[in-house]
Amino acid sequence: MSEWLGVLSQNSPETILSAGGVFVSLVAVTIVIRYVAVRYLTAYAARTQTRVDDVFLLLVKKANTFIIILLAAFLAQKVLFVPEKLAQIFRLVAISGAFLQLALWGNATITFFLTEATRRTDQQDINISARRAIAYFSRIILWLLVITLLLENLGVRLSPLLAGIGIGGVAVALAIQNILGDLFCYVAMILDKPFVAGDFLVIGDMMGTVERIGLKTTRIRSLSGELLIFANHDLADSRVRNYKSLRERRVVFKFGVTYETPIEKLKTIPSLVTSVFEAVPECRLDRVHFAQLGDFSLNFEVVYYVLSGDYTTYMNLQQEINLRLMQVLGKEDIDFAYPTQTLYVHAGARSSG
Repeated sequence: MSEWLGVLSQNSPETILSAGGVFVSLVAVTIVIRYVAVRYLTAYAARTQTRVDDVFLLLVKKANTFIIILLAAFLAQKVLFVPEKLAQIFRLVAISGAFLQLALWGNATITFFLTEATRRTDQQDINISARRAIAYFSRIILWLLVITLLLENLGVRLSPLLAGIGIGGVAVALAIQNILGDLFCYVAMILDKPFVAGDFLVIGDMMGTVERIGLKTTRIRSLSGELLIFANHDLADSRVRNYKSLRERRVVFKFGVTYETPIEKLKTIPSLVTSVFEAVPECRLDRVHFAQLGDFSLNFEVVYYVLSGDYTTYMNLQQEINLRLMQVLGKEDIDFAYPTQTLYVHAGARSSG
C-alpha cells in the first residue's frame, strides 16, 4: 500500500493524468483494432477457400481483453515514477499475461486444426481417438513449453529444478511402468491404427466389436454381450485378426459322394457345381476338384469367394449353395456319402470240430 501512496506523492497530477490517458488510449485503440480486424477478416475469410485467414481471424478473436488491460497498465506506468519493487511487480504481471496469451493462441490453433481435420474426414473412416490423443499431447507440450519460457523470463533457475524432476521422474517411472507401458502402447495403436472403434476383432479364443480405445485399456463387446477389457500392452503383444476391413471372404468346403457313383457321373460333378455358382451372383467360384479318395466317400473340394466381408451374408450364401447343390446332384441320382462299413465273409470258411 505504501508503494502506491509513494506513486501518488512522487508524481504530479499532470503526470498521473498522462499515464491514465496512455492507459485508456492503449486499451481503446487495441479493442477498436481487434473489432475492425474481426469484421474485415470475417468478410475476407468467407470469400476464400484457404484456412490461413481463418487462423488469423481465430487468433484476433482470442486476444483476451483482460490481458490487453494488463499490458496497457504495464506500458502506462512507464510514464510515471514508480518504485523499483512496484515496477518489478508490473513487469512480472505483464510477462505472465503475455505468455498466457501465447498459450491461449496455441491452444485455440490446436483446437482449430483438430476441428478442421474432423470436418473434412468421413466419420466412418476417422479415428476420433487418434485425433483427440494428438491434440491432448500437443496441449501438454504447449503448456510445458510456455511455463518453462515464463519461468526463464521471470529469472527462475531451472537447472536444479529439472535435475530434481529427473531423479523423481525415474522413481515414478519405475513405480508406474505398467501404466506407462499401456500409455505408450495406446499411442502406438493410435498412430499405427491396427483397429479403430467399430472393428470386429478376434484375439485368441475371444472375439467382439471394439467400443472404446482408452489410455490404459481397450473395451470390446463380445458376441454374447459381455464387455471384454484388455490392457493395451496385451493387445499390442497379441496376434489380432481384424475382420472389419475384410472386403471378400475366401471359403473352402468339401462334400463326398458314394463309391458306387459311376465314373461318368463323377466327371460331371465339377460342371454341376459350376452351374450352382452361376445362379448365385454374390460369390465368385475359384475351383472345383475331385480331391480325395476317402475312407467311405469320394471327396470333392470347392473354393469360392464371397464378395462381402459380412459374416451373415456369407452364411446365407453358403446355405443357398448347399440347398442348390443337393437339388442338382439329386436330379442326377448322385448320392452324398455318409459313414458306412462293408463286411466281407469268406464263403469257404470251415468250422472246427
